[in-house]
Amino acid sequence: MNVDSLFSKLEAAFGSEKVTQEGLAETSPLALSAVAMVSPKNVEEVVELVRFAESEGCALSPRGGGTHQFTGYPLSPEKPVIVVSLAQFNTITDFQPEDMTITCDPGTTLAQVQTVAATRRLRLGLDVPLPSQATMGGITSTNTAGFMRLSFGTPRDTLIGVRAVMSEGREVRGGGKVVKNVAGYDLCKLYTGAWGTVGILTELTFKLTVVPDVETYLMWQMPDMETATKIGLELHHARLAPLSLIATNEIEGKMGEATLVIGMMGTPARVAWQSSDFARRIEEAGVKSEAQSLSETSLSKLRDRQARLDDIFGVRLSVTLTELPLLTAKLGKLPLALTAHCGVGTLSIAPTPDTDPAEVFRSLLPLLPKTGNTLWQKVPTYAPEDLARWGEVREDFALQKLLKASLDPGKLFNPARFIGRL
Repeated sequence: MNVDSLFSKLEAAFGSEKVTQEGLAETSPLALSAVAMVSPKNVEEVVELVRFAESEGCALSPRGGGTHQFTGYPLSPEKPVIVVSLAQFNTITDFQPEDMTITCDPGTTLAQVQTVAATRRLRLGLDVPLPSQATMGGITSTNTAGFMRLSFGTPRDTLIGVRAVMSEGREVRGGGKVVKNVAGYDLCKLYTGAWGTVGILTELTFKLTVVPDVETYLMWQMPDMETATKIGLELHHARLAPLSLIATNEIEGKMGEATLVIGMMGTPARVAWQSSDFARRIEEAGVKSEAQSLSETSLSKLRDRQARLDDIFGVRLSVTLTELPLLTAKLGKLPLALTAHCGVGTLSIAPTPDTDPAEVFRSLLPLLPKTGNTLWQKVPTYAPEDLARWGEVREDFALQKLLKASLDPGKLFNPARFIGRL
């Protein structure tokens, strides 16, 4: 296919101001056969773009804020790829504080949502990395959560309504704008975590939660990461209902030092009780460390690091809670930046600065668990060709493959990016 001819057709159909070829390699590194980026501003333009791509034999790769631009396999080179930037499709279309819901376009950032919700002492229970960059469409498509996941879950738990455009430009909707809505097939679950492989999101409705009277994060220095995750697991089983339980060695000014971070929220009396009880239990576990307050700035930097955009490589593991301390004990012997969600079972990994990342990478691979879920957020250039970027394919892959074939038979959306190169 003639790239210049295709680009001219795109300009004619959508306007030169919405079509570009600049920066494709930097903004969409997995779309190696990308010919252009188009920026629709409404659902009608998304429908038109889907039909255009099918008629021209192209594939589409949705893009939000680029916080997951390195994750997954390179897109199939069988078709030219049109990158669909949704950054300009970014309006909050409905806010119902009485019902505690908010509806927005896919390119709306998390920061925008939180700003509007905060006007009525509400918030969305998500605290993903880079909130001023991460879009609600991208957060939903990747099912990304932050440190508050222990209390509020993932987008799968907060999304209550969705609209999307599928192949042939068909518009679909699921859920609604009220929390108690159970009619029809659960499209919210279908699109959450689908990584843009079954359509393009065009509208999302989330349930909100009340901003607490007090929210604070305290940290305790630990002897090592194994101890930090062990104590974190014990505190999780104590059922003291923390906002978050994080074991990390990535806090600014304490890089390399194992630290247990505990988030708490509620009334002043509740937070004071939690703080006292956590401190007592940590001391009883044999750690003689005074609690220190973690500033919002340091917390934000720690959270943003979990996107792994600036690291040579990054991988996130999901294991059982009991496996987490054993895993951190093994990995703690390597020069790695580690952040574990003690009550969830996830572990984020990257090489530390001033090390040989290639050597660290080679040492890391044999230590990764064969079971559980693996997600390579960023793969180094020297990674083996057969590296399973989504972990090993499981028995349920046949069902995923069937679902993809039925919903996207023409392999229009993000072909080959997802698990098993779907």
